[in-house]
Amino acid sequence: MSTSEILFRRRRAVAFNAPTVPADRATFVALSSLQHELERLGFTLDEPALLTALNSPATVIEGWASELVAIVRKSLGAHVSYAPMYPNFPRQVEEASDGELWLNAVLHYFGDTVGERIMPVYVKHGRVAHINTRPLTVLTFAEDEIAVLGEIAQQLALQSATWSETDVADIAALTAEGLVFDNFKNRANFATFVASTDDVATLTGARSVTDVLRVALALGGQSPEFVKGGRFASIPRRWRKALVSTLDTLAADGSGVDVVRRRVGLWKVLGERLHVSEFREVAPHAAVLFDSIRSGDAPRSLRSAIQAGTPGADLDSLRSQSPSEFARDLDWALRTSDNPERTLDAFRSVADKVPTRILWQALNALRNRDAGIRAFLPKGNAARVQFSTEPLAPLAASVVSTAEMFLYEAIVTQYAKLPALGDVTVDPALRNYAVPFQVRTAGTAFRPLGRGSRIPIGDSKFIRFFMWWKDLDTSDSYRNRVDLDMSLSFMDEDFAVTGEVAFYNLTNGAATHSGDITSAPNGAAEFVDIRSEALAADNGARYVAMSVTSYTAQPFNTLTDALAGVMLRNDSGHGEVFEGTSVETAFSLTQDAVSVVPFIYDIEKRELIWLDQAVSTRGAFYYAGAARGRFAQMTEAVVRRAPVTVYEVLSAHAEARGTEGAAPATLGEDIAFSPETLLSDWL
Repeated sequence: MSTSEILFRRRRAVAFNAPTVPADRATFVALSSLQHELERLGFTLDEPALLTALNSPATVIEGWASELVAIVRKSLGAHVSYAPMYPNFPRQVEEASDGELWLNAVLHYFGDTVGERIMPVYVKHGRVAHINTRPLTVLTFAEDEIAVLGEIAQQLALQSATWSETDVADIAALTAEGLVFDNFKNRANFATFVASTDDVATLTGARSVTDVLRVALALGGQSPEFVKGGRFASIPRRWRKALVSTLDTLAADGSGVDVVRRRVGLWKVLGERLHVSEFREVAPHAAVLFDSIRSGDAPRSLRSAIQAGTPGADLDSLRSQSPSEFARDLDWALRTSDNPERTLDAFRSVADKVPTRILWQALNALRNRDAGIRAFLPKGNAARVQFSTEPLAPLAASVVSTAEMFLYEAIVTQYAKLPALGDVTVDPALRNYAVPFQVRTAGTAFRPLGRGSRIPIGDSKFIRFFMWWKDLDTSDSYRNRVDLDMSLSFMDEDFAVTGEVAFYNLTNGAATHSGDITSAPNGAAEFVDIRSEALAADNGARYVAMSVTSYTAQPFNTLTDALAGVMLRNDSGHGEVFEGTSVETAFSLTQDAVSVVPFIYDIEKRELIWLDQAVSTRGAFYYAGAARGRFAQMTEAVVRRAPVTVYEVLSAHAEARGTEGAAPATLGEDIAFSPETLLSDWL
């Protein structure tokens, strides 16, 4: 991961260092060539970047241009060659007879059985050039590259959500550049960072004995979020000594006993891995801590006492001892309370001690408690998303509205303690974007958004979904083959599946598939077009779920290279099948799953809903038809849910911190497209 790629992806910025020389023809030609290439991809350099480049040697510009264009191409998915089965897609498929489509598919599948890749041979017709009507994205010049990278590093450290794999890779690259990470807000991120540095000195940032437990898990490559089934690897002696020493310091005041009671089982195993008795003389407090764990003297955790309904206990007083847990369990506390009003008063008294991210999540849960269907994502296995249509125990409307009022009140109260923002307004377009409370399983995307965000397609007449992948590079020729299938599932208002476009059904009214390719030794591509204006009339559908499934059952995170995305087009016959300037977003397929639903299209509202959610398939059949029930449940859960939006969060800031008299400013879409900014500076 290069810092140039980080700058482009996270800031849409560029930077380069070169000696200043008088402008000459060679420099002008090199810069003109770069601008031409960028414009073909939908980008342009800002004036400071152009002026700096004009006074740089041509050889430097050429090298920088090559790197920058490669980064832009990769972000759009334009770095690979797209060759669909039918080169004159979509018209060629629409005009072909069922017999022709059937024969080509049978011959292609027969090739798999004999180890040959049999593809139909057609002459590719010329196409009318694609004219880009979308505004170019301006790449800004980062004059002080280190300062901008440092800002990114600081935001990642302060990010309230657990890092994604992309975040971790960026942090490794930034650390290699000498940038310093400290003041971690999310403690799982602190543990991941410590384990990645392999430097015991970084343990000095531990704040509690729980941090030590997280680091021990991370050292073995396990999730530091206490995922069920997490195990400790063998720990080298220098790390054992450092972990025990840190525990000894943190447990000196005796508070450690109260903390470890929540996860006694993990602590017992960690004690065995650390060989604490070996350090008893130099770490007496840590030894006492583990003695209490082994003897069973650690008292019942606060959460266990509350959930068990400890006889004679004032449960609201118990809950108030842990404000964050109180907020997380607020709905459950209210529906099990014999006096919800008293419980609300108890919560209100401690709400200002709860991190605002947790307050927003509690508000989100209350708002959607009666949505009709709920989705649950287990930690560590997003593919095993579970659904429930069982209603929660009812709460009086007055109780719910009061709870929501108290939550928002606490949020605004905490925001008011931050520095003033000045005279700000919030862009109404931010109502489309959901807050990404969880980014741990998010892949690398051209436009990273929170799940549930809506992307208006405007006046685009065609939506073109695309996918590219490559076979594995192993010595096993049979297991090398990778067959990814892209499909569309059509659903009516009641989320009943009314039709599909898939490898077994290439056309369905206003939707057309480019043909099923079952192997990709040099890369393969599939496309699906939908005519947005005609879709409802042709299919009687309201929603469309786009899915990608690994038919050969390899999880996406084991593949060499795989990506997908969506283009918005006005004429399906103009331009190449893949045109970088029409890409709305592209993203890597890296989930630990064999099936994923990246998008749902709301036909009536003409909006794409970003989902990027792995879905488990049942049995041994990996294709859309076998998972249509799961796709329908996923669609219903997303459509019925009203997520907390970026607009709401920024409006709360404006209400709490806005002041008149300063120069007017607008909080815009750039914040929604920068998760690290949103999660560190605003949430």
